[in-house]
Amino acid sequence: MFVKLFLLFLTFILCFLGLEIYRNTALMDRGYLLQKLEVKKVALIEENGYLQEKLSPYLSLNRLEDYARKELGLVNPEKVRFLKGNFSPPEESSSPPPFIDKLKIKLKSPISKIVGQIRRWFDIFYEKKEQ
Repeated sequence: MFVKLFLLFLTFILCFLGLEIYRNTALMDRGYLLQKLEVKKVALIEENGYLQEKLSPYLSLNRLEDYARKELGLVNPEKVRFLKGNFSPPEESSSPPPFIDKLKIKLKSPISKIVGQIRRWFDIFYEKKEQ
């Protein structure tokens, strides 16, 4: 009976030692992997900085403007002219459906305010251009 108990205890101790050894080796492997990934992270950060430095001159506005003028042939417009005219709205039919009249009434007030403000801005701009 004592021998069986001793063998059981010895088996338990050996299993416990085996698990501890396995846990320590797995922990060491993860540590080495973590070190490799940290080195790779530093290398990628350095490469990212290098690529950003290399790319930054290409994104400058002066360089883009030069490229657009030389390669694409784009130029500044010489003069912008706005035409002011009295355009009549399209003629309405003699009997529109009744729901459209209600819809126009609901939509007319906010839209007419916006359109009126835009017209005032264009009038002010046009008056300044004429002077």
